[in-house]
Amino acid sequence: MKIGLDEEKFWTMTIPEVNRVIKAWGWRENRQQMFVSSICYKLPSLISVAIWDSKNYPEIYNVFPELYDKEEIEAGKRELQIKKDIEVFKAWAESFNNRHEERNS
Repeated sequence: MKIGLDEEKFWTMTIPEVNRVIKAWGWRENRQQMFVSSICYKLPSLISVAIWDSKNYPEIYNVFPELYDKEEIEAGKRELQIKKDIEVFKAWAESFNNRHEERNS
């Protein structure tokens, strides 16, 4: 069935249970339609910014604040930057140590 129930389950349910399932399905469908319409509404402006002003392209959490947590994304970016910084420092330290060993040899 379209609402996500198989026939056997449907026929064993009470009317209030069926009513709750139908309402929940309607709520999910409504949320999905709101999401799709939000994308359709925002997409043209995002394309325009990407083409004409790519330096000011908005972060995903600014475009879809209801879907993405700004703090979580920023924390992930900080962690990634720290990992990159550590790798750069390790490479620099290895290079420094190699030059120091060559001078002492």
